[in-house]
Amino acid sequence: MATDAEQLKTDQADDGSASRQQSNDGETLTIMSWNINCLAPTVRDMELRHKSFRGFLDHFGVDIACFQEVKLPAAKMTRELTCVEGFQSFWATSKGKTGYSGVTTWCRTPIAAPYDAAADCLGGEEQPELDNEGRLVLTDHGSFVLLNVYVPNAGDRPDRPRLPYKLAFLRALRNKMDELTAEGRMVIAVGDFNVAAEARDVHAVLNFDGMYDSRELALLRGLIAAYPDVWRRLHPYTQGTYTVWEERTSARAFNAGLRIDYVLVSPALLPYIAACDILPASAIPPKWSDHAALLLRLRVRQGGLQQQQQQHLGLPGQQGSQQPDAAPGVAEAQGGLQQQQQAEEDEGKGESRLSPRLELPPPPPAPCAMWVATESRFIDRNQKSIRDLLFGPRRPSKTDNGGSGSGSGSRKRAASEAADAVAAVDDAGDRDEDDEGRQAKRRSSVTVSAATVTQAAAAVRQPEVAVAAEGDTRESRALGSLGVEGMHGGGVR
Repeated sequence: MATDAEQLKTDQADDGSASRQQSNDGETLTIMSWNINCLAPTVRDMELRHKSFRGFLDHFGVDIACFQEVKLPAAKMTRELTCVEGFQSFWATSKGKTGYSGVTTWCRTPIAAPYDAAADCLGGEEQPELDNEGRLVLTDHGSFVLLNVYVPNAGDRPDRPRLPYKLAFLRALRNKMDELTAEGRMVIAVGDFNVAAEARDVHAVLNFDGMYDSRELALLRGLIAAYPDVWRRLHPYTQGTYTVWEERTSARAFNAGLRIDYVLVSPALLPYIAACDILPASAIPPKWSDHAALLLRLRVRQGGLQQQQQQHLGLPGQQGSQQPDAAPGVAEAQGGLQQQQQAEEDEGKGESRLSPRLELPPPPPAPCAMWVATESRFIDRNQKSIRDLLFGPRRPSKTDNGGSGSGSGSRKRAASEAADAVAAVDDAGDRDEDDEGRQAKRRSSVTVSAATVTQAAAAVRQPEVAVAAEGDTRESRALGSLGVEGMHGGGVR
């Protein structure tokens, strides 16, 4: 496997930074997995170092960000974190204990926008308790299904009271991944699994032999046997590389840690792996989290799929979803391992081939239901702006179609000035201020804009009877709307 690792792993900067990752023979899709250990304070650190949360994602060229232990209650989700420009976000939050657990997946649009998504969908009716703590977000990207996972901790030793819950969660996770595989889907599971698979993944001072119950080790090892541990596959002989350290003892300074964060994939996806790396402290400061982040890069290409494959794919088993006979990329992936074996044989003969690439489907024709529901908490796409309320949809005129008329240029400029004035009132309603300050600002803007609209409406009047009648109606409608509806916002709740 040393040769495999050298073949699959591509060069990467020491700090892990990238703008839009390119492998030696084409484009890559980058997935970040990170136990962030409380989102809110870490985002403030990101803003200081990268100017914004979006700046952090762009710095590493992230197309899909999977964060665990977000610890943000649903009631405290903000527009700034939920509606990041250029991304859709999908949240699983704890339904009981506030500020506990939680996982979130951000997907860059349009390249990684999912066809469907679901949160906390492991337990179902049989084990509903598994779906109460915000530990899973599942997103369907057509070519693969991505599971963002935060496996429960069994609790403090020696009792470890939550071990039965942890075991049940691991079994349900395996069942979900096997169900997807049986339906012809390729699977990627990333996150904090809270188990180290073997002794070399634990520093010697931490005593791996007494760390875990034999049942949780068996469950994780069985999962890895079916869905390979990508980092270990690419770094088969590496020791002393970990993903979590005890903060209270400053263990990271001595590298006394464990590797419990994984990227597990369907075997058919292995030929498309370009790299999987654990980011060092030089990339993300240790004070931001007690965990290190992982970056997975897949070699991809935008596919020219048939029209029927552009339909909504849906998640397996969801009512009303349409599942094609083979998801985009599955047929190609099923021969991926044979391609890899053939490439190895050709390499032994002194021949070379381009690495296979995972074919991505076209972007979904519309946002998935989960994102629409989440976005609507912060943005109402159906609410009309003040400009629409004042003037309505713009209708073409003879002048617009090339006709001539007296003062047509003046009428256009006056209408433009009126529209700009209304837009200023509209913008004032969008700002997130306290109620008293916001109302005062809007009253001031309405007063100024009303005079501008009156002047513009007067300029619009023309000698022709029909034009004058229309101008009078528009002016009275504008002033009446300013008096009654001028305090409406611009669509933000």
